[in-house]
Amino acid sequence: MTRDLARTSRTFDVLDVLTRAGDARERLADALGEQLDAIDALLVSDVLRTAARVGDTLDLRRALVQLCALLRALDAAERELITLDELRAGLALHSARSDRFEHFADARVGLRTLAELLELDTPATGETALRGQVALLHAELRAFAYEQLTGSPHGELAAGAGEARTTQQIDPRADTL
Repeated sequence: MTRDLARTSRTFDVLDVLTRAGDARERLADALGEQLDAIDALLVSDVLRTAARVGDTLDLRRALVQLCALLRALDAAERELITLDELRAGLALHSARSDRFEHFADARVGLRTLAELLELDTPATGETALRGQVALLHAELRAFAYEQLTGSPHGELAAGAGEARTTQQIDPRADTL
């Protein structure tokens, strides 16, 4: 990285940077002087390591990075920073690249449902109803991502997460009877 983040006086919520469009992500990009898309995989790995979830999500790490990008798009659509048509196009692109979200574990059902929902004729279903359904799926997908990243559907790290873990050593010479 061109600038050391530790030298800045700013703090960033990494889950916001990974899953939400807007301010936190833009401020971090400004602080680093780099495009964040290039370091999303590093951020996901750091969160997994901090939450001691690396082994639990080994096969899902790449999909988590992609899911975070989709969550940012959903967040942008909810905040009306992008249109539902733009969300539909982006979701279709991710679906084509990932064989209809095949490697997204339990999130694939929600993502496929979202894609099908966005393909419906908006005037017939009503945009307000469609946005409400998108918001529900967004919340479900965010909870899944948080659960995978931190072990909590709310994105809360357990007390002591990331600290060195110690195990009690058993002395074979000790009297065990």
